[in-house]
Amino acid sequence: MKSNPKNRNITALAAVAGGLVLAAGVAGAQGVVYQDEFDGDGLADNAGVGGGLGSFDRQGGPWLDSAGGVLDANRASGHNNRGNVHTLADFDLSGGFALEVTYSTSQVTSGRVNFGVIDSAGIPAVQDSSNYVTDYLSNDRGQYGIGMDLTAHDGNQGLAMADGTGVTSLSNAQPVAAGTQTVLLIVDSDSNWSYSIDGAVATSGTLTVPFDFTRDYKFFAFAQSLTNIEPNAPNDFMIDRVVLTVPPPDDTSAPTPDPMSWASAPEGISEDEIRMTATVATDIKNGVEYRFYNMTDPTHDSGWQASPSYTDSGLAAGTRYEYTVVARDTSVNLNETAASPVASASTLVEDRIAPTPDPMTWASAPAAVSPYAVGMSAASASDPKGVEYYFSNLTDPDHDSGWQDSPDYIDSGLLPDTSYSYTVKARDKSQARNETAESAPVVSASTDVYTGDDLFADSFDRDDSSSSDGGTLAESALGMSGSLGGLSWSGKVFPQTTNPGTSTVLDINGGAMRMDLYGTEGMEGGLAYISDHNFVDVAIKAAGAFTVSVDLNSAESSGNGRVPGFGVGQSLDDLEGMTGAHPEMGSADVFIGYDRFGATQGIAVYHGAELVGYTGFPSTHIGVPTNLTAWFWFADMNAGSTLNYEVLLDGESVVTGATSWSGSDENFISLQSNTTGETRFDNFAVRAVSQFEDDYSAWVARYPGADLSDPEGDFDGDGVSNEVERLFGLDPGDSSSLSPYVEPFDPVSGTFSFSRRDDALTELHASVEVSRDLRNWATDGGAVLVAGDPDVSGVEIVDVQLSAGLLEEPELFVRVALGDPPPPVLGNGSFEDPEVPDNGVEALGVPWTFYDPADVASTASGTADIYNPPFEEYPGEAPDGANVLSVLFSGAIPNTAFGCSQVLGESFAAATDYRVSVEVGRATFFDWPGYGVQLWAGATLLAEDANSLTPAAGTFETSTVHYVYDPADAGLAGEPLEIRLLNLGGDPERAGSSGLGFTVDFDAVSFSSEPSAN
Repeated sequence: MKSNPKNRNITALAAVAGGLVLAAGVAGAQGVVYQDEFDGDGLADNAGVGGGLGSFDRQGGPWLDSAGGVLDANRASGHNNRGNVHTLADFDLSGGFALEVTYSTSQVTSGRVNFGVIDSAGIPAVQDSSNYVTDYLSNDRGQYGIGMDLTAHDGNQGLAMADGTGVTSLSNAQPVAAGTQTVLLIVDSDSNWSYSIDGAVATSGTLTVPFDFTRDYKFFAFAQSLTNIEPNAPNDFMIDRVVLTVPPPDDTSAPTPDPMSWASAPEGISEDEIRMTATVATDIKNGVEYRFYNMTDPTHDSGWQASPSYTDSGLAAGTRYEYTVVARDTSVNLNETAASPVASASTLVEDRIAPTPDPMTWASAPAAVSPYAVGMSAASASDPKGVEYYFSNLTDPDHDSGWQDSPDYIDSGLLPDTSYSYTVKARDKSQARNETAESAPVVSASTDVYTGDDLFADSFDRDDSSSSDGGTLAESALGMSGSLGGLSWSGKVFPQTTNPGTSTVLDINGGAMRMDLYGTEGMEGGLAYISDHNFVDVAIKAAGAFTVSVDLNSAESSGNGRVPGFGVGQSLDDLEGMTGAHPEMGSADVFIGYDRFGATQGIAVYHGAELVGYTGFPSTHIGVPTNLTAWFWFADMNAGSTLNYEVLLDGESVVTGATSWSGSDENFISLQSNTTGETRFDNFAVRAVSQFEDDYSAWVARYPGADLSDPEGDFDGDGVSNEVERLFGLDPGDSSSLSPYVEPFDPVSGTFSFSRRDDALTELHASVEVSRDLRNWATDGGAVLVAGDPDVSGVEIVDVQLSAGLLEEPELFVRVALGDPPPPVLGNGSFEDPEVPDNGVEALGVPWTFYDPADVASTASGTADIYNPPFEEYPGEAPDGANVLSVLFSGAIPNTAFGCSQVLGESFAAATDYRVSVEVGRATFFDWPGYGVQLWAGATLLAEDANSLTPAAGTFETSTVHYVYDPADAGLAGEPLEIRLLNLGGDPERAGSSGLGFTVDFDAVSFSSEPSAN
């Protein structure tokens, strides 16, 4: 069976009938009146909707339609360099409007930038330096309009409105950050407004004076003096996309046909079900819904639904029912058709007869098919209503099959060398579920203890021969066995560089392969590899697994026995090109070796040149025969596919892990040692595993007779791959088993439920993602997922509660994604990445970013770097590791805070307390400016430590920031959490200033959360 790569990300998408996407409410359809993607076709031309733009500037500040797909505010330097751009066409917004603008900027902290809609009558026909429209929303210019002011200039940051006599600031609750943002501004016909940035919780309100919708409006944007923002960055503000939409006119017409009609009249399909289909209705402006009325029993009406088909279930057997159907559109008027003609149908007469044969019989009696599984087949039963089968494991009822469609069953995950007893029965699929009597019990043959087939084995029991010059390790195939017969070894030795005359030997000696390497450890090595066979055999690929095994022995009883072991997943070119010590570790996809350094010993695992694992042991193994074995299993041998492994030392499992194949069908295998003495390799073997049970094959075994060998295939043709069916606990043989959502989404409570295969089996993490437009998705870090107990097939139901703040959204889509576990909430908390030499400095990198709202970097020579301080600055060294974060300014005292920040991988959640702990350091020789440690949720400061500690020079003290949940903060749910580490830029010790600068160091940042008592 093929195993499943464990690092594959699987997402449940809205790609199948029934839907895997849940909506918390969908806004009415909108009509686009202006849309431009700015694709370099010139301002006046627009391949989108609503015509082009006009641009006017003063003293060199034009707007340009860049070929890069953006609208550039191309600013030359100087205060009066300003420009505006607006649509050439006017738009009727009398029913309200929605304006979506996507823009990018490095920072907007000075100069002026704003955009929105403006009364077209307020724009002069001729614009020059004497008759120029400027500053629409920052100052009173006599215009009428509404829009976003991004720069906090004149105190109007956020949404602002100009009414011809002045400018009113409506909100400054969401400051603008650097990067790419999307602003969505909505104003309805009742003068209610709301706006959001990048899908954050919307800010909303109502205008005190109603908005004048009788005017004609243009979209506009304005920019001034953007070179003041950042030196040498004239193209600092760019608009990527604009969409202006208005509601459609009222719909007063019902869908057609009117009255409704039947595509398929009602028909009884079982003792309790009647199926029917309406003619598909259409509406010129809106969507359509259907309602089926059960005139005999109104409690069985369908309710309004999107599907034109309805199956009425739970009815009485042998009973006639009458139906009509109507349709309506989804406009605000909900225009409804007249009812269809009445049609009737009867449920079927109740079935009281069990399938045949009764009692059930065996087609193939239970028998062991692997060390861990028993296979069996029931005789095919027949019944007009269809048949299901149930296999009972009388020895271990936890292994019963449950009711299934297939007459074949493989009971997997059993104990080896054990016998099990089984019976089977069948039932029909009628409402009565009539069961047969059980078959006679059968005891299976005992499950087998694992055995593998040798592809190649070498006991090295042949005449001694020398191969230090790289020649063959033997002159015959004596001692070799396995289905591949005798294979050729090649070898190399790498003498130490400090004493190249020292003797090194690689040969056959005393019935073992000997690597006798002398000199300084780390400067020499030996390599032996099977040079004429690539282990990509059919037997290995069919099994999806193989093992490598070797006995290790050393004649040296003390000292350093460094990394004798074996590597897999190499190319022949890699091996033939080796030129130095530690040859194996740079080429093997996985290298596993026994490592001893003095009294320390253990198993070292390398992926290429990277040491990824080390497991130590309390007793010495090397010096006596020690068996080192590794199991490897995989889905295929293509580059990038997962290669899993488990390492056993003397039969005891000590290390498990996974990496990926570096090349396709490259699996040369070798032995290597890098030691100060002699290592002997004996009883080497490569085996193809005859049976290996991974989760995918265990799942496949539950559906005997179904071809599920390809995880990406679709056995039942329902549009969902076999792999997705496994991960979401669906039935790969049932084309109606499409959706994992077992309880639909409730937009009031924010709850739903879905099924999945136990994550302990799949090793995949479930997360909840939300979107407002089905294009941009974000993880709801505050969502609560509670998993129930897995059933006998390994499937569990997960109950989900969304973050409370998301339920305020007017339109929301929700989906479940399965993927690798998320990264840590806090990254690089001790600033040890990258490595920094003593007294060295490296630039701050992700996930930390430089926080400098007042441009201290240029005005006061401010920096925030990863720093490895010398002993003189901190005699006690850094609290955690070697590095610290150093926040320093060496110029004029800025009297403002700056430093670094990190947006955490966790969002604010209701009823949760948060704690941040940081080591704050005061370096010797530097002056102390004061520090700040802050925790934010979006734009809201939750808690801070504002310089409560004053560490002694050359020491660190622990700062703790504790936020206790306040129910008044419930609206912050879903907002990203952020830590800021700040140099406050003050000068409390100015007297006797060192002249070296004012610095605060930070280290050992930690973050935790816990349920709140509030």
